[in-house]
Amino acid sequence: MKKYHIDNLFIEITRRCNMRCEHCLRGAAQRVDIQSGYVSEFLKQVSSVYSLTITGGEPSLNVEGILHLLKELKKNKVSVEYFYIVTNGSKSTMSQKFVDACIDLYKYQDLKSTDSNFMPMLQMSDDEYHNQKLHHKVVEALDVYKFFSVRKNRYTRDNLLKEGRSRYGRKLLISDLTIEDDERILGDVYLNALGYITTDCDMSYKTQNKKKICHYSKFPEYLQSVS
Repeated sequence: MKKYHIDNLFIEITRRCNMRCEHCLRGAAQRVDIQSGYVSEFLKQVSSVYSLTITGGEPSLNVEGILHLLKELKKNKVSVEYFYIVTNGSKSTMSQKFVDACIDLYKYQDLKSTDSNFMPMLQMSDDEYHNQKLHHKVVEALDVYKFFSVRKNRYTRDNLLKEGRSRYGRKLLISDLTIEDDERILGDVYLNALGYITTDCDMSYKTQNKKKICHYSKFPEYLQSVS
């Protein structure tokens, strides 16, 4: 099987969430975690990744999925320049199991905090929609880790996306994938929790269903069609 380098890979580890934010571009949460087989089989097609974002839902609600992802990356010898996770700063963010999983991810990624272009691997989204009192506790618990930071979001009607629950914002512009040198995938590759591929990380669940390009098992055929 041919393997590809992916510039920007997103894996939707869960569609569960423990908040109901008005601005959420995903829409209503769903009781769905990604099946381990989807991750295992998809990664057989990958040689390396520049940026791997673990997303959701709220990623800290599926630690087992994160650990399985890491296991399969190691098994398939897929190198990762850096991981990226944004958490809503709820109680699950402070669970030792989640923190330990993040430590293991940090150890595996190539980019470390001593590198000049290092970006934090785990960021807590801090904005008007989230629990500010609880965020103090999260920062206290996680600020000791080099890979953690707080992402201050200043949301306005102009910079929101009109997807999911958001009643305001700009329209989503969806880009296509391109292949460079027959082995490097440019653009966003988004593997969702249902096993389908989309080409943008900012789609609602409803839009993903409409705009999916293929099932992950058909991804090699799709890449051949756009090469």
